[in-house]
Amino acid sequence: MSTTEWRQPANGKISPPRVGAVGYFVLSLVCLVLAVSGPALVVALIVLDADFPWWAMLLTVVVAVFLVFFAFTLWRTYHHGRRDTKLIEASGLPATAEILSVGTTSWGEGEGVRLGLRISGPGFETFEAPFEWKHTDHFEVGGRLAVLVEPTARLYLVRP
Repeated sequence: MSTTEWRQPANGKISPPRVGAVGYFVLSLVCLVLAVSGPALVVALIVLDADFPWWAMLLTVVVAVFLVFFAFTLWRTYHHGRRDTKLIEASGLPATAEILSVGTTSWGEGEGVRLGLRISGPGFETFEAPFEWKHTDHFEVGGRLAVLVEPTARLYLVRP
């Protein structure tokens, strides 16, 4: 059994881990608007030449920096997810995941499910990996799920 770390697209930070072309495009536009709005706000305050107190200008700069950082971080997560999704869909091998354990996990403000999986199939060594999903569908120990595995990149994509 493999002990080297396997991961989901974007390291499982997004759900579903698969990132489609349309979702990636829309999210990229949202990130662009966020990244531009912060500095635009600072420029607008400078151009307006309003008599704002120093703390208001400082707060505006802090908000601008936060917006740029947040937009870049969000875009980067989805960019890596999209890259990984394209790779695994192009060259992934079909496999089967046996559910070894079922638990709960927090997923944002809601509750999700955490599964312990043993993934096996032709062309790679069997490995165990966790899988978190935002939907609390009925999963049972011993159940099986379809999986795509990309052995060279050590990626797996569960298809619940």
